[in-house]
This record gives sequence, structure tokens and C-alpha cells, in this order.
Amino acid sequence: MPYTREMFVKENYPEHYGQFLLGKQEGWQGGLQKGRQEGEQNGLQKGELTGKIQMLQQFLKQPVSPKQELLLKNIDELQNIYNILEKEWQQVQN
Repeated sequence: MPYTREMFVKENYPEHYGQFLLGKQEGWQGGLQKGRQEGEQNGLQKGELTGKIQMLQQFLKQPVSPKQELLLKNIDELQNIYNILEKEWQQVQN
């Protein structure tokens, strides 16, 4: 097993070991919070794009993609589908 920073602090600075663990815990919690926020933002973007895609498909009288199928795609794929449908809709409007 490799010699870790935690092992070093525990052996050489036992009086600071508690602070080390607290900092480690705070780092984990901060990382989890950031991950949740990014995941939530990603989910909101995907949901918004999914709704817009389905709406444009209805307007264009195309088969409407199932929500679950669209949500499996990444944001770039959804944005590309939306851009294509939006161009089609603009052509219909003109």
C-alpha cells in the first residue's frame, strides 16, 4: 500500500490529524455539493431541450420522440437535434 498524505500527517503531526480529517471531509462535501449542482443544471438543460424538440416535432407533424429516448442523449446531441428542427420550422414559416 502506498504511503499517503494522511499516513504522513497521522505519524508526524498527530496533533493536526483531526484538522486534516475535518478538511478532508469538508472537501468531500464541497465536491459533492458542486457535483449535485452541476447535475441539476445538466438535467434542467436536457429537460428544456427535450420539451422544445418534442414541441417542434409536433408543429412539424413529425413523429414525436419519446422523452426517455431523448433524455439518454447528451446536451450536444439534443442541441443539434433542436437546431435542425428549428431550421425546418423557420423554413415552414417563410
